[in-house]
Amino acid sequence: MRVIILEPDYFQALYLTETIERVGGVVIGPYSHAADIPSSMMSAADAALLNIDQPAELDQIIDLALLLLCEGCEVRLTTGYPDQHLPTAIAHVVTMTKPVTREQIIAFLSERQRRQSASSNLHVEGAHTLAATLSAIRSERD
Repeated sequence: MRVIILEPDYFQALYLTETIERVGGVVIGPYSHAADIPSSMMSAADAALLNIDQPAELDQIIDLALLLLCEGCEVRLTTGYPDQHLPTAIAHVVTMTKPVTREQIIAFLSERQRRQSASSNLHVEGAHTLAATLSAIRSERD
C-alpha cells in the first residue's frame, strides 16, 4: 500500500513514515507542503495522511484531499486541534487528532485494504456474471 504523507513537523513525519513502513506500507514523501507533492504521485497513492494545521496552505490541502478522493485514494486528515472546524467540502473525511497512534495507522491501512479487497471481489464477481450472461445469450442463439 502506497501512502502519501503531508506533515511539516520532522519528528511527526519520521514517526508516521517508520510506522507505515513497519506494517508493510510504502511511503510517498513525506512532504512538508502540499505544493511539493508531484501531480504524478496522486494516482500512484492508495492512501494519504494530510496534516491540516497549516492555515496558510489550508485551501491547497483541501484541494489536494479532494483530488486524492476523486482518484480513489483513502484520505485521513491529521490535526493537533481536536475541535477544528473543517470546510463542508471535506467535513466527511475522517480526522485523527495528533499524536496519531500506531493503532490508528494500522486501523486506517487495514480499512483501506478491506475496501480494496471488496472492490476487487466485486469486479471479479461482475466479470463472472457478465461471462455467464454472455454464455447464456450465445447458447440461446445457437
